[in-house]
Amino acid sequence: MRNAALALVALALTSTAAPAQTIVEVRSWAEKMFKDGVSHDFGSVPRGAQLQHRFTMTNPYAVPLDVTITRISCGCVTATATTKKLDPKGTGDIDVTMDARRFTGAKLVKVNITVSSPQYNSSAELRVTANARADIVLNPGSVNFGSVARGTTPTQTIDVEYAGVLDWRASEINLNSAPVAAPSRNFTAGPVR
Repeated sequence: MRNAALALVALALTSTAAPAQTIVEVRSWAEKMFKDGVSHDFGSVPRGAQLQHRFTMTNPYAVPLDVTITRISCGCVTATATTKKLDPKGTGDIDVTMDARRFTGAKLVKVNITVSSPQYNSSAELRVTANARADIVLNPGSVNFGSVARGTTPTQTIDVEYAGVLDWRASEINLNSAPVAAPSRNFTAGPVR
């Protein structure tokens, strides 16, 4: 009995003195097809925004691969593959749309993709995150002009509503490089609600 107790103590001491092992993240070969990464953070966004991101994937292998979206962890996200079969050395996209009307606060959504051929099978997990602010609401959440005839200038209005407690006003529109125009001084500042 005493020898068994000493053996357990010795075993415990040698197991704690063992060097720590390094944890290595193993990426699937399907994840390696996404050169720009498998995650995208939309950041802090107004509630109601329609967010879109395109994940580009390239087939570096000598066999054609079938692309299937197998599971999405939240109904607030839709994902579409631009091609169902990726030819050798071919490129395709997974278009992800996140509906910020369907959640408030921080959200992480996983989109599972399966890439396969008759001999090979692998999967990748795409991740999109956003923080939908409840104090700012866009109505509607996106603008879609559809097909626009040359020479016409369609318009669409987006209401930006602030539901917070601070004295808040929009003072500027920053379009970055968007191919649209916005009135530079035509802000309608309603009462803070």
